[in-house]
Amino acid sequence: MLDQCIITVPNGPLVKPEIFTDEHFKIDDWLEFHAVSNSNNRRWHRDGPLRSGKWNFDLFGDRELRFRTKHVSTRKDEYRQVIDRIELNLAKIAHGHNAIPIRHEQELCGLLILVRHVLSGVLVDPSKASILIPGLVKDSGSHWSKIEIGMHIKDPGRSVYNLMQRMRSTRARKLEFFDNTVRLKGTNVILKVYDKAVEMVAKKQAAKRDLHPSTDDPITRLEVELTNKKAASFHFLPEDQRPLIRQEDNKQYLEGFTLEQLKAIHRDYFSELKGVYHSRKKLGEGDQAGMAAVLAAVHLRTGIPVEHLLDIYVELGMRDKKKPHTHDEETKAKKRARRDIRVLIERFLEESSTLTADELFSDKAYRSQPIIGVENCYGAGKFYIGHYGISSIWEFSNDPHADRQIQDVYMAHNSKRIRPVTELTWWTWLQA
Repeated sequence: MLDQCIITVPNGPLVKPEIFTDEHFKIDDWLEFHAVSNSNNRRWHRDGPLRSGKWNFDLFGDRELRFRTKHVSTRKDEYRQVIDRIELNLAKIAHGHNAIPIRHEQELCGLLILVRHVLSGVLVDPSKASILIPGLVKDSGSHWSKIEIGMHIKDPGRSVYNLMQRMRSTRARKLEFFDNTVRLKGTNVILKVYDKAVEMVAKKQAAKRDLHPSTDDPITRLEVELTNKKAASFHFLPEDQRPLIRQEDNKQYLEGFTLEQLKAIHRDYFSELKGVYHSRKKLGEGDQAGMAAVLAAVHLRTGIPVEHLLDIYVELGMRDKKKPHTHDEETKAKKRARRDIRVLIERFLEESSTLTADELFSDKAYRSQPIIGVENCYGAGKFYIGHYGISSIWEFSNDPHADRQIQDVYMAHNSKRIRPVTELTWWTWLQA
């Protein structure tokens, strides 16, 4: 479920100066990586000061694992740099461009163990690597400043995708349409719905002929992206379902979570959408209800977005009414008319829908998500553990530099192993 994320590290550990001075530097003398900041390369860094700007380094490529460094105050040492941010996509590290979500806490913990292990190779003091993973070291300040939570569903006839084109939320109000994607955008939150296979081909992640989906039906992806304040704001969840949050100076920071908590967050954002799910609410009487029924029918028959129909309704409806005295009064009247008719339209649409949130976001649906395999595509993690000649990524969990076990923070105490629906590419340790 967890995809592209950002970890902010306010008090990051020092990195080895060799990553700037030695263009042939390799982690553990084998893993190459490169700088990607402002088209600069490591071999140029020796000729200029490093005190200005920040530097990004890709370890596996394609933004699978990227860390950023910044200079810390000292006039004598221009190479005194610390890690202050990490971008990572754990699903890509595990499976490459295969559309295989992370569905098991064992997999989540194993990947974080790998990330900690590989990043220790660029630190002056490898024992500081656990600072980079939020929740492992008390008062380290490290936290998740962006999390992207996704879910795949089988979508015969793309019916769910079509229903989501009229979604509305009190948390995100700007509905946008793109090729193959509908997006609901708010402050620090984005809900996205799109056909995963079509998106993979459009982004040139794979040729259509190389895709091997686990179902003949279209696969729709439902994704919520939370950043900054929203990444740590979970008061809407029951207290016993909230992730690990740190309070400091009236601010909140996300320091840890389990997949069950991510599932609860994803379910909460998507299940409260308006105008999508079945409802038996009764309508009031009157001309306005009749007009709402007509507009709802036009949307269902033609697919014209509800927002566009509201624009037409407001503009035409205001012509028959007494014109307000001021521009502000006119604007308020239009907003009020738009709001009132939209509520009625959504009630009609909900009555016509056969989809329920309880069914769409059931525990079974999260466990049995369909996947899309890509021929001859593997994650960087396979090659990483292959180099060390080990059969299980869990062997990294005995890293002597670990301050605390990652499982303590990112695995529920009552977590049960779940047999994957489809055999995963290289996680043999998950198989029974």
